[in-house]
Amino acid sequence: MKKFLALLLAFLLIFCCACTPQEESPNVEGVLQVYFIDVGQADCALIIQGEHAMLVDGGNVADGPDVISFIKSKKINTIDVVVATHAHEDHIGGLGAIIDNFTVNKIYSPVKDYDSVCFEEFKDASDRQCGISICKKGETFNLGSALINVVWATDSSKEDTNNTSIVFTLKFGKITYLFTGDAEHDVESRIVDSGADIKADVLKVGHHGSNTSSSYYFLRTVLPQFAVISCGKDNTYGHPHNQVTERLLQADATVLRTDKLGTILISTDGENITVKYGDVTQTVEGETATPALQPTGYIGNKNSKKFHVNGCKSLPKEENRVILDSREEAINNGYTPCGMCKP
Repeated sequence: MKKFLALLLAFLLIFCCACTPQEESPNVEGVLQVYFIDVGQADCALIIQGEHAMLVDGGNVADGPDVISFIKSKKINTIDVVVATHAHEDHIGGLGAIIDNFTVNKIYSPVKDYDSVCFEEFKDASDRQCGISICKKGETFNLGSALINVVWATDSSKEDTNNTSIVFTLKFGKITYLFTGDAEHDVESRIVDSGADIKADVLKVGHHGSNTSSSYYFLRTVLPQFAVISCGKDNTYGHPHNQVTERLLQADATVLRTDKLGTILISTDGENITVKYGDVTQTVEGETATPALQPTGYIGNKNSKKFHVNGCKSLPKEENRVILDSREEAINNGYTPCGMCKP
């Protein structure tokens, strides 16, 4: 009987191991290409790994035909995964038309319902294919040899729509990309506090470079080598905001903007990164990101009970300052973040 039980246990272990989905391949094959498509004041990225393709957002409604042409120019007929980061028109507007022009195997969104015409068009097109799947935090899946890990996703009606954005890392060999949708400071802080691994070589900057996103606290953890901002020329929002570009430069990130450079391709073989836009091509070998924004403490104001990063324009007078070793210490001692430097 004991022998039988031992054999049965061994069989079950082998069976379970064989059936467990593999989250990542031990070795990467080929290259990973990520096109940050110029769709003006909107977002759209096409990811290609071998014979596999993934689309992240689809720009505004008017951008649909141009995105379709771009995807077809890459000889793509099937899109493995479409990710609608959140329900705003500048992210999902073009997806209805795009989905109708390709075979799509999986469609992720934080919600299945939203009160807008373009979302209904996106939903109807999705239903004609595979339907919408609600994306969950902690979900992982592969795109060829690349691994996608969802670090934030919620369909909570209590969240502002921007903060329902699907945030995920895309790993290929030693190189990591981080996509943030329009997630704002509060979500950025919750992601960092969760302990998620979001250190990335390439950051798709949140909310088109708005000051609502890309806090010091977040950038200290991500420490991107390249930061891509998708925004339109002379847009009425003033994106990207100066505070954001300053924070990115302090992080020693190379800032790349679609309003200035057009569509940007950042590809990797898993070791090195190649950036291409227009006639310009630059290859960076190995990991060269500099941790310029490593935590070095904060400065608290004894009177206002606000805390700041060193260099903030609203730092208190010397006699009113207190040095705080960490953000946690500041908050535990009753200090709140400065609204200007957003530590």
